[in-house]
Parts: sequence; structure tokens; C-alpha cells
Amino acid sequence: MRVTTETLGAWLIKCNPAVTDVDSLLTSGDAIRSWCVAANYRTALMDAGQPAVLWVSGRTGGRFPRGVWGIGFVRAAATPEVAPSSAGSAARSGRIVARLHIPLLSAPITAAKIAGVPALRDIEVLRQPFMSNPSWLSKHHMSALQALL
Repeated sequence: MRVTTETLGAWLIKCNPAVTDVDSLLTSGDAIRSWCVAANYRTALMDAGQPAVLWVSGRTGGRFPRGVWGIGFVRAAATPEVAPSSAGSAARSGRIVARLHIPLLSAPITAAKIAGVPALRDIEVLRQPFMSNPSWLSKHHMSALQALL
């Protein structure tokens, strides 16, 4: 199913422990402020005020189970990252960055718990875990997820 602004319940931002220091990220307690996303039609739909969810994926060694670790919103449309160059000026890095505000939950909603809810068994991140960021939840899925909070 193709996401549209009419079907969107929330953007699901995936955090891969093989790429990101999950221990530092989650133990800091800081809200997620930005995240790299793919340059695709989904990213072009991201806009201020839309709900956003942080999903820790992959193998985390048991300390940080797979699942939802934060719920917040998009602060602004995703834009190309601007990084300082060696000459002191700014240059585009080629990466696309979503501007977010995702406070962390006091305890995650684990993938096992989510998969146990009939209305959530077919969410994209469970069906196709290797898709690029951002993934998404439909309005129906987001409503069912919020009932778990």
C-alpha cells in the first residue's frame, strides 16, 4: 500500500543497532531531534506536525528489545543535510535529514507485544523490516498503537 497524507497515521523512524549506538541514544533520555531518511516519495510527504514513532530494529543483544521506543512528531520537512566544508563554507552532504521531536518512552512497546495485537500484526516494519526510512503506520495502526500506551 502506498502512503498518502490521507492514510498516514505516523512516520516510523527505524534505528538499526548495527549502525547507531543504541545504548547511548536510549540511555541519554534526550528526545530524538533529527534522523537520516531516504530520498524518496515518502520523505517528500513528511511535514511539520505529523506524528512520528521511533522503532529500534535488528538485534540489540536483549538490553533494548525491538519495538517502539519513542512517540512524537515531525518538526519540519526533511531537507538535505548541510555540513561545513574544509574551506569554512557549508556544503550539502548528500544525506536527507528529517527534523523531529520524539521523546523516549519510559519503557518500550516491544515488537512481541505489538505482534500480539491483531490490528497491528500487518504493520510494514513487521512485514518488511529491511525497508528504508521512513516506514509508516496507517491511521488505523496508530490508533491501535496508542491504545497500548
